[in-house]
Amino acid sequence: MPVLPFESEGQREAYERLRGPLEEAVGPVRERIHAIGYVYEVDDTTVTSTIAPWGDDTIVANRSYLAGDVPMTEALLRELATWTEAGRFGYFGVDNANNVYFEHQLAGSTATADTLSRSIRQTHATAMAHRDEFRSRFGGGDL
Repeated sequence: MPVLPFESEGQREAYERLRGPLEEAVGPVRERIHAIGYVYEVDDTTVTSTIAPWGDDTIVANRSYLAGDVPMTEALLRELATWTEAGRFGYFGVDNANNVYFEHQLAGSTATADTLSRSIRQTHATAMAHRDEFRSRFGGGDL
């Protein structure tokens, strides 16, 4: 395993334990560059799983991107908030590079290949259901 700046023993354990279930769920994964976790492709779309400390546990944040380098406007942010409010799980957001995503989180201690797969697939499906409309209205492109 690589030497990474883990913030807790639980984060290190989850990082090592969840690689196998992630690969079972989505195929080959690569290490994330900007956060502890993994990056991979689902139907030619970039998806990430970030593993972060959460008290004595960890959170696995599965994220699928709608568009990259999107000009931020009030209308865009209001639309993301509206889509989040209308959903049953997860949320839409924007990262520091103005990439727009949909994310779902689950506790690392209870994550299995099945729960990871369902979370990842639904996260990806939700993002893709909004991607074309989003890009036609607000711009942005592939990451």
